[in-house]
Amino acid sequence: MNVPRSKSVPIGVWVGLGLAIAIDTAVQLSWKSAVLAVPQSATLLETAAVTLRQPLFYAVIVMFLLQFLNWMRVLSRVDLSFAQPITAASYVSVAVLSAVLFHENVYLFRCVGIAFILLGVWFISQTDHNTTEDAAGSLRGEPATAVVPEQLGVRSTAQSEARKDI
Repeated sequence: MNVPRSKSVPIGVWVGLGLAIAIDTAVQLSWKSAVLAVPQSATLLETAAVTLRQPLFYAVIVMFLLQFLNWMRVLSRVDLSFAQPITAASYVSVAVLSAVLFHENVYLFRCVGIAFILLGVWFISQTDHNTTEDAAGSLRGEPATAVVPEQLGVRSTAQSEARKDI
């Protein structure tokens, strides 16, 4: 059975990818905000003690849980090789917001790198990817069925060995 390849991405996947980017950005900015309260001369143990007293630390734990749940939902609907590179857009949002919120310098070479990241994300968004009807259906609340490796043209080692004997 051939898995349909498509360039169209269901809106639910784009929402999930956008949420992944937003959560990752919030996590990175929260880490930076939390570390600003730690004296530069602090030892590792002192750093841990200061961090554990900050509400942002616990907010980051909640964001990690939300990120995990969102990512599992996204990956149940689209190829990892498509989804993961799209989330590189968080590098862009983190750089821009770091400059705005923390007054970090974003020099020319960094801007060029950010432009290349955006270009790469655009190229990847234009590629074909596997989306099964079941995965698209699950966006409507219908349960998704698993795609087994044989449906994707992947053979196990035992299957490959058996083929050699034929």
